[in-house]
Amino acid sequence: MPATSVANYLEALPDDRRVVVETVRALVQKSLPPGFEEGIQYGMIGWYVPTTRYPAGYRGDRKVPLPYLGLAAQKSHFGLYVMALGQDPAYKAWFVQAFSEALGAPAKLPDFGKACLRFKRLEELPLGMLADAFARITVDGWIATYEASRP
Repeated sequence: MPATSVANYLEALPDDRRVVVETVRALVQKSLPPGFEEGIQYGMIGWYVPTTRYPAGYRGDRKVPLPYLGLAAQKSHFGLYVMALGQDPAYKAWFVQAFSEALGAPAKLPDFGKACLRFKRLEELPLGMLADAFARITVDGWIATYEASRP
């Protein structure tokens, strides 16, 4: 049964996986600029621009808040979905470079998708760099980036 709240999502996780999700979640909550809301979106923990702030909604659906970040415990990995990675090439270039520099050479970058960072252990993440990345985009900045990337 899909989670209906963040508390339900966390309760359903085994202890070892819950610790990872709770650690990243706390980092996001501490780092995000004001205005983003947290909830369940697309079956995972999500942070988004509420429809009261962006009434057009995601992809023109007024019922769907504009997603910014997502965090999921998948079967074989964790997924951190940073929507700006798929919408803003300059942000993605900065993110990948800063992530690599924070890990130090010759560390191997984790598996990146279009807007997803897949990892298996918390130790694979440079938490300080991620805090900077999450704080880097305000609600207004994210709305502008999203609108500029739409066809």
